[in-house]
Amino acid sequence: MVLVEEREGFLDPRTRLVLTVFYAALVVASKQAVWLLVELGALLLLIVGVGEGRQYLRWLRAVAAMTVSWFVISLLAFDLSTAVTAS
Repeated sequence: MVLVEEREGFLDPRTRLVLTVFYAALVVASKQAVWLLVELGALLLLIVGVGEGRQYLRWLRAVAAMTVSWFVISLLAFDLSTAVTAS
């Protein structure tokens, strides 16, 4: 008996991987902060448009917890400027 029905993803996993690599290259190639904000807005619109908003927020919460943990460990081991740079 299936209690929770998992819906199929909107895109094939290989397509998601290609889009992720492309988007990462786009972010790395950005030279100005303004373009990073434009790319962030486009990414958020894409996530909401595809209907993955709730799943993205769960992922973002997990990433935030890992980032804070890493920052605290870095702060205990190094000074503040090094910990901020490492995080």
